[in-house]
Amino acid sequence: MAASEARLARVAKQPAADAVPVAGRFAFNNAISYWALQYTEALNALLIQSAGPLFVALWSLVLFGVGLTRGQLAASRSRSWAF
Repeated sequence: MAASEARLARVAKQPAADAVPVAGRFAFNNAISYWALQYTEALNALLIQSAGPLFVALWSLVLFGVGLTRGQLAASRSRSWAF
């Protein structure tokens, strides 16, 4: 079994009960960020919202040891230059 498959199998075996507090935390953070967006400028809001996928990728690597594949990285880079 490849190393990445072993990591994914380890993550898949975690109980669903572990995901509930994490989902609640993300929901709370999302609600707080939308509330805070009422008190900042549009450019700051754009920067905060644009950084979300970066933090998801970093935390998935830190917490679960699952990094982006080359295809995912290439797709994310191509989307960032779509403007």
